[in-house]
Amino acid sequence: MPIASLSPSARTADPSLGVGCLLDIGIYTLTFASLILDQHPDNASGFYWEVDVVAIDVLEGRKESSVMPLAETLRVTRTMDAVRKTNGLVYPQDSK
Repeated sequence: MPIASLSPSARTADPSLGVGCLLDIGIYTLTFASLILDQHPDNASGFYWEVDVVAIDVLEGRKESSVMPLAETLRVTRTMDAVRKTNGLVYPQDSK
């Protein structure tokens, strides 16, 4: 679907709603690469098990995943920020 034909308020057309391939698709690619290339445990090497892992963590009272701990989430987020900076990608929320 051509972006020009979308309503200006559509999530996929409004930059203030975080539109774009980096945020919509890039996070999965970066996280997947991180899990595979950094040789994380096999039971976490894909998104198929993500919901199960979170459910188990919640049921067992954990506040942080051993599969995707906060430090790794922050590392991936910093990588995305570096990609954005390198490519001059700025969202309206960045000035807030």
